[in-house]
Amino acid sequence: MGCCTITTMKEFSEIRSNKYQNKLIISNFLNGFIFWYAVEKLFMSSIGISVGQVGLVTSFLFLSIFIFDIPSGILADRWSRKGTAVIGAVFSALASLVLGLSAGIGVFIAGYILHGIFVSALSGTYSAMMYDSIIDCSASLKKKIFTIMQGRLQFAYLGGVTLGNITGSVLARDYSLNTLFFISIIPALLNVALLLGLEEEGKHSLGKRDKGIRKTLNLPQKSRYWLAVFLTFAILTQFRNDYFQLFTVEIGVSDAFDVGMIWTVLIVLVAMGSLYAHRLSAYFKEIVVLIPILFIISIIGGWLGLLILGIAGALLGAISVLLSERLNSTFPSSRRSILLSTISSIKSIVAIGSTIVIGLAGESLGLANTAAGVGALSLICLALVLSLSKRSFN
Repeated sequence: MGCCTITTMKEFSEIRSNKYQNKLIISNFLNGFIFWYAVEKLFMSSIGISVGQVGLVTSFLFLSIFIFDIPSGILADRWSRKGTAVIGAVFSALASLVLGLSAGIGVFIAGYILHGIFVSALSGTYSAMMYDSIIDCSASLKKKIFTIMQGRLQFAYLGGVTLGNITGSVLARDYSLNTLFFISIIPALLNVALLLGLEEEGKHSLGKRDKGIRKTLNLPQKSRYWLAVFLTFAILTQFRNDYFQLFTVEIGVSDAFDVGMIWTVLIVLVAMGSLYAHRLSAYFKEIVVLIPILFIISIIGGWLGLLILGIAGALLGAISVLLSERLNSTFPSSRRSILLSTISSIKSIVAIGSTIVIGLAGESLGLANTAAGVGALSLICLALVLSLSKRSFN
């Protein structure tokens, strides 16, 4: 049941018992419940992939996301968002299988490509389904309600990542790293079963379909400003996701369990940032400026630099939720998945180049210096965007 009758936050309690939304949250938990995330970079090192090659290998992941993002968005809008999520869960299982079988860079890249299809199928799908379930809510409350529900969605995903990391870190002490990939197939298949039993609610309105792919993918004017901010923070998030574990190794931590647990602490911080994003909404501009500054300060390196980077990572969790709400609010329901996938594709293009550059810079300059450089460039980009579009950031 949707929330078309909700006009006050007191009535918001009805949403909390909504079975459809609760199943979405559980499903997103299973999306993140992947054991090999805890030792991903260590496994790459164990099969001969260097720090410099991490960026190259990761670029194939984002190339896959770029290729399949828009088709998956069209599939979600024109066919079924639930069906697209099921396809994603199937590819999650396939990716874990292939990655676990890899003994060199070639097979690992193939697994990353499959994982990219999984990510593509999810990009925007869960946000669109959640937003559509509250589409008829009071306009004055829709922003706050979606921010809360999106925060819970992301918190659930990161909760899955956290549990997977803890379990994976413990298992890594007694079992081979390959084993973590194989057992990650189990939650993916459980997710398939859950989604197949989900009755899609709050069906998005198809409305009058746009003619032509160019018009369909055309972003609303206000969305373009948010896109610029989104891409800037996507690069910072890229550093956090791909190089935080290697940053940990760089300061002297080498044990698989220790690296996994430190990574888990970061994910918990990110999850908390996502969950309480709605309470930080009033400080949006301040947080936007603070995050790149923290990246710059992390140049001091060592454990303090790692701590500062972790705080920045937590704030990135909050920003991603707040930006998601702002982007969703500018999109018509009939094109929401397609437009979110379009943005994800643009992000992938940026990521392909940035992850290679970050990897090469990290190998020659060190990751602490590279983090500071990424933070400085991001701060400059944000200053330019904010100065050119003051009226659009409310």
